[in-house]
Amino acid sequence: MADKLYLIRVDMENFIGPFTIKELGEAYRQSQFDLQDEIAGSKGEWVCFDDFERMKRHYPDVHTIIKRQFVGAWESSPSKSMSQSSDGKIGASKSKKTILIRSGYAILALLFLGASILFLNESFTKSIRNAVFHPLLHEAHVAYNGSYNESFAGFMKQNISAINAEIKQKSTLKMWLPFLRTVAFHNKGVWPGIPSRVLRGDVPNAPSDCSLETWKGEWKSSEKSWSDFVEGQIISKQWWARVLFWDSDWIKYRKTDQTLWLSPGNYYEACLMMAHKSLLAYAVTNQEEIKANILSRLAWQMNASKQVSANSQFEMYGSLWVLSCIESSGSSLEVDACFQNKNLSNFWLVQLEKKASVKKLNLLISGKEQLRSIEMEDLGSYLADLKSSPADGVLDYSREIQFFEYLQGLGGNIKKVKERYPEKDKRDR
Repeated sequence: MADKLYLIRVDMENFIGPFTIKELGEAYRQSQFDLQDEIAGSKGEWVCFDDFERMKRHYPDVHTIIKRQFVGAWESSPSKSMSQSSDGKIGASKSKKTILIRSGYAILALLFLGASILFLNESFTKSIRNAVFHPLLHEAHVAYNGSYNESFAGFMKQNISAINAEIKQKSTLKMWLPFLRTVAFHNKGVWPGIPSRVLRGDVPNAPSDCSLETWKGEWKSSEKSWSDFVEGQIISKQWWARVLFWDSDWIKYRKTDQTLWLSPGNYYEACLMMAHKSLLAYAVTNQEEIKANILSRLAWQMNASKQVSANSQFEMYGSLWVLSCIESSGSSLEVDACFQNKNLSNFWLVQLEKKASVKKLNLLISGKEQLRSIEMEDLGSYLADLKSSPADGVLDYSREIQFFEYLQGLGGNIKKVKERYPEKDKRDR
C-alpha cells in the first residue's frame, strides 16, 4: 500500500509538499513550516499544527511526530543550516520566524512547568524562597535532612550568634522555631536567648518549663514520694506524677502547634524525653529499683509517641504497670482485667477508672465512621462513668468529654464529629 501523502499550507496562496509521513518529519525538523501553518491529508480536513486536539483526532501519526520533535527540541542542538523547500524560497524565508516561535513555546512551557511546581509543591516553594531570602535557614533545612543528626546539631551550634540575630524578627523566629526546638530538646531543653515559654508554645495541661535542669529539681524534690506513688498508695499532683499519667490517646485530644515541631513531635513528647533523660542521670541512694520502674514507664510513654524504638523492653510493677496495662488493652474486657488483684488506694482507683473509661471510649470508635445502636448504648455507659468521676484529678478529661458528648448528639457519626476536632482526626490516621 502506498504511503499516505500530506500537503502543507503555509499561507492562503503557498503550499509545500506533498510529503510522506517520514518526509513530513524531516521537513518540520528543517523548519520548512511551523506550528502556525496547516496540514491536510488526502480528502481530509485542514488542521492547524498548534491545534493539538484536532490534530490528534484527524492525523494521529502527524500528531506523534510533532509532539516528539517539539519535546525533543528542548535538548537538541540547533541545526547548522536550514534546508530550502522544493521551490527554494519558502523554508528559507521563514527560518528566523520559526526559531523565534519555537523559542517562545519553549519559554512558555518552562514557565508553565515552573509555576506548576511552585504552586503544587509547597515545600519546594519554601526551599527556593529560603535559599534566596534566608540562606542560613536553607542550610539548616539541608543539614537536618529529615531527621536529627550530628551534622545538623553541629551546624546549629556553630551558628548560634547568627541564628539569634535573625530570630529577633517575629516572622523569622516562627520559621526557625522547629529547628530550635529540635536542638533544644535533644540536648538540655534550652536555646540560648529564647525563653522557655517560647519553646513551649500554647500547650494546655503541661509544665511551663521542661528543661533538663528543671526536671532535675523535680526529681530531687519528689524522691521521697516515689515509693508510695509506685505502690499505689498516694497520688501527687506535682508535674512529675501528672506526666507519668500521660498517654498517646490523651495527647491526641490536646491541640498542639504540630507544624512548628519536628523531633520531638510536640511539647508533650519533649517533656517525656527530658523527664527520662534527667532521671537517667539522677543519682539515688537506695531507690534504684523504683527509679528503674519509673524510667521504664517513661520509656513506654515515649515508645507510644514514637520517640523510642518499638522493640524496647519495659519492666514495670505496681500502679505504673496498671497504667500501661490499660493503655495497651485491645478490648474492654482486657481493660477490666488490669485491675484484678491490685492493692491500690481508693484515690488511685478513681484515677485509673477515669483512664479506663476513656480507653474504652477510644476502643469503641477505633477504625469506624458510624456507631451502631448497641455501640451507642456502650458510648452512653462509658461516658456516664467518665462524667460521674470527681472533676478534681491528675489529668483533665474535659476535651474528651466534649468530643464524646458531641458524638453522642450526632447519633454516633464519627466521621462528622472529627471534622470539628481536626487535630484528633489527623493524629488517628
